[in-house]
Amino acid sequence: MDTNLKGYNNVRVKPGVEERTGETQCFIHDRMEYLVRGTYKVCRECGHAYQTADDLLGLWNAEQQRLFTDVKPIDFGEGVVVPTSKMKPVYLKSADSVPHCLLCLHDF
Repeated sequence: MDTNLKGYNNVRVKPGVEERTGETQCFIHDRMEYLVRGTYKVCRECGHAYQTADDLLGLWNAEQQRLFTDVKPIDFGEGVVVPTSKMKPVYLKSADSVPHCLLCLHDF
């Protein structure tokens, strides 16, 4: 998976030492990510930290847009073609509705 999609690497913050409440190892980015008071969500599988609800929601909606831009029909061979014109992005209005980590797809 391309972990350098627009926005993913902008989530990490570099707080001052007095602002840190902990840290987590993000195995997708292979780096430590600092947790600050108010860190919204940390994936229990890969350890990626989403600092705010807006970060997570913005990344979800941007990924939905990317996935469904210029989608071609899926050809499974033997005459089985799934028209993707009926496939639509699922834009969410609340970060609480995001079902999984955007990097490793583990359920929240």
